[in-house]
Amino acid sequence: MVIILEIRNKFISLRWKLVSTYLLLVFLTLLLINSFISESMRMNYINEKKVSLLAQSNIISNRLSPYIPEVNTKYVKEMVRDIVKKLSEELNSRVMVSDINGKIIIDSFDVFEGQRLNNEELALALLGKSVAKQHFLSKYGRVMYIAVPITNRGRIIGAVFVSSSLEEIYLNIKETMEKFMILSLISLAITGFISFIF
Repeated sequence: MVIILEIRNKFISLRWKLVSTYLLLVFLTLLLINSFISESMRMNYINEKKVSLLAQSNIISNRLSPYIPEVNTKYVKEMVRDIVKKLSEELNSRVMVSDINGKIIIDSFDVFEGQRLNNEELALALLGKSVAKQHFLSKYGRVMYIAVPITNRGRIIGAVFVSSSLEEIYLNIKETMEKFMILSLISLAITGFISFIF
């Protein structure tokens, strides 16, 4: 009787060891899959946002190109301001336009007008490069800066600078990954139950 109990206890102990090892492997696999999905989603969403903002910034640049040489006249400046503010609302982003010296002519938030913006992206745009970079600002969180040159008759006359928040993207990814994690835990519980029975 004692021998049978010992064998039974060893069998239960072995069963628990096998189930726990199996569950650990399944858990690690799910963790890796979730990490991979999270990173893939982040890269895809950020890349889509980058491509979209670059395209929109180039459209803004082309639209404003004929008006920038005459932007100092009151009528033209107001017209450019209206265009910039409307596009800023459509993009849900801050849009600024600078002259060739980096001085802000129009700011959709009406803060930096008349000031010189010392910004790497803007400086590169004034050299003829289209740039998109991510930053983390303590006050606003994750943002993407886009800067594209404004050209007229083959020469650079200014730049369009767009600042757009990425927080919504990260929030969407977080919410999606939380749902994935819940599904993973449910799958793990079902797997554990079935593997323990078998």
